Amino acid sequence: MFPLVNQDKDNPLELFQVWLNLPKKDKFCEPNYKMLWAEDIPVFDVVDENNNKTSIKLISGNFEGRVGFEPTPNSWAFDKNNKVGIVLIKMNPNAKLTIPKGTKTMSRNLYFYQGEGSIEIENINIPSSNRIRLNAEFETQITNKYKESFILLLEGERIDEPVVQYGPFVMNTQEEIYQAIQDYRETEFGGWHWERTDPVHPINSGRFATYIDGKEEVR
Repeated sequence: MFPLVNQDKDNPLELFQVWLNLPKKDKFCEPNYKMLWAEDIPVFDVVDENNNKTSIKLISGNFEGRVGFEPTPNSWAFDKNNKVGIVLIKMNPNAKLTIPKGTKTMSRNLYFYQGEGSIEIENINIPSSNRIRLNAEFETQITNKYKESFILLLEGERIDEPVVQYGPFVMNTQEEIYQAIQDYRETEFGGWHWERTDPVHPINSGRFATYIDGKEEVR
């Protein structure tokens, strides 16, 4: 946990928590972690035929010939054949954006999470605070209306295995969920390395990431 950035004004927070499952064969892989520093995330503009702009922030996958970060080694996203994409889209008024076609087996969702106006897909007007499920087998054109619109694109090939979830535990069967809960109660997944359950770093710690091999990266 980190201290507030600003001590003399509000510290607004906007958070998306994206859970990406693992296939059964990788459920017990070695844990890994990678910090994605904000200034390193690819950000670029797409301009339509009327010179209206859409800003793209590419977290994972590829879009318009650009490539996002390489995921951690055991992630479902690491294999490019799984086509995992996480894209933040900011559309200016009247902008148009084409989502290229993927595959018949992909799952593709748009989350229109913020905007005072609406967007149009296949002649359907869609207001904000809506999820849109797309058929990835075909390209999709998004037409923005008269206000800025903010959209999250999540996509990827399906794992196609049973999913049983309880709290933070995601397994394939109910029995595996019981075992995961028991493992956590007994070992806290190998042990908790801090003196308290909610450690907070000092205000002068700055921006840093500490990795599993002990390496520390400071920004």
